[in-house]
Amino acid sequence: EVDALSNSTAACLQAEWGVAVDSTVALLGSRSADFLVSMLAVLKTGASYVAVDPEYPEARQKQLLQDAAPALIISERSGLYQAPVVTFQKLAQRSKAYLSFAAPAVAAGSRAYLIFTSGTTGKPKGISISHTNIADYVQTVARYFELTHSDSVVQQSSPSFDTFQEEVWPAWYKGARVVIAPEGGKDIDALVQIIQEQEITILSATPLVLQEVNTTSDMTKLKSLRLAISGGDLLHQEQVSGLLRFAAVYNSYGPTETTVCATFS
Repeated sequence: EVDALSNSTAACLQAEWGVAVDSTVALLGSRSADFLVSMLAVLKTGASYVAVDPEYPEARQKQLLQDAAPALIISERSGLYQAPVVTFQKLAQRSKAYLSFAAPAVAAGSRAYLIFTSGTTGKPKGISISHTNIADYVQTVARYFELTHSDSVVQQSSPSFDTFQEEVWPAWYKGARVVIAPEGGKDIDALVQIIQEQEITILSATPLVLQEVNTTSDMTKLKSLRLAISGGDLLHQEQVSGLLRFAAVYNSYGPTETTVCATFS
């Protein structure tokens, strides 16, 4: 279903907005099925995407969009931007008319996505990640953590973060489920409920989110987890002491330039 929807969306992007190989498309949206379908559709056209979190301050959003210079912005709402804009809802509706899609040839070394660093030490820096690099990372994660189609991975990270790549692409590569947590790590109770009800097996998050999950009053709600991956900051054992009862816990490390991360331990 995701494949079919992304094919029709890709055909629509090509025909109505001229999205083509080596274009850049900005995805200004939060966690949703429409976001994931649009992201995959952009890649199928041969373009690259840049995810911009709508919760960022407006000035930061404008700066990232200015630096990325997208040919098109897909957003949750219309607005005044320096590029054409289509909403996720309108794109989904328009795509229904497209029943076939001709995939273009895409060079392995071309850019798959553009991701910006946090900018904590200065201005956010845009990092280009190629299809070769992300494909290698996805295969490595799937092999290292022995992902299968039986896994269920919760998507709780901001699409603008490296963790997002770790949540989505390896799972899709192995045919596993991706379960969206709309509020992400901001609503720990809802996240724990999703883990329990959807029998989530893999959680990838920052140490802070893992720490909050680790303090839930009923740890049996987490018993479906087999794997927790920490990244983005220093991890302390006490932050995952309860999780260790159910899951193997790994700490990942590495700058964005290395494609998500460089080491697991």
